[in-house]
Amino acid sequence: MWDERSGEHTPSFWGRGNGWVVLALVEALKCQQPGTPAYRRLVALCEKQLGGIVPLQDPKSGLWRTILDDPERYPETSCSAMLLYGLAESRNRKLIDVPWTDAIRRAWVGLARQVDEQGRVVGVSAGTGPSSGPEGHLARPTGTFTWGTGAFLQAACAYAESDLAP
Repeated sequence: MWDERSGEHTPSFWGRGNGWVVLALVEALKCQQPGTPAYRRLVALCEKQLGGIVPLQDPKSGLWRTILDDPERYPETSCSAMLLYGLAESRNRKLIDVPWTDAIRRAWVGLARQVDEQGRVVGVSAGTGPSSGPEGHLARPTGTFTWGTGAFLQAACAYAESDLAP
């Protein structure tokens, strides 16, 4: 993450920050004319981003971690929802080649487990910033936050519209 105002950045591969990038890439692709130079650049960025992130999916939970490449960090719901949205929506709209069918299914199973008995989306990290760093991310509480619920709903809709949903 990089903060334009302060110039601060985190050296970690922040899960939610990468989720925002994927979500934004997919939304930008949906607004571009296929075949244009801008579209091709966005496709290349999206394929590279997702291709680097998919292998970091936690095999046990199906989610991605708050620090993507650190297996000691906890799985985080909002980043996982944004990444699932990017994968499923890209597949649904045929924006990019999405060969990660198993990753999409595992992500949905993992996310569905993040809804408690009252229907709240849990396991969402509290707000973080670039100065948080890897240890700061661990110190943040997890719970129910609107950004996690919103991301979950987007992912759920994209998955439900996919050819992978039951």
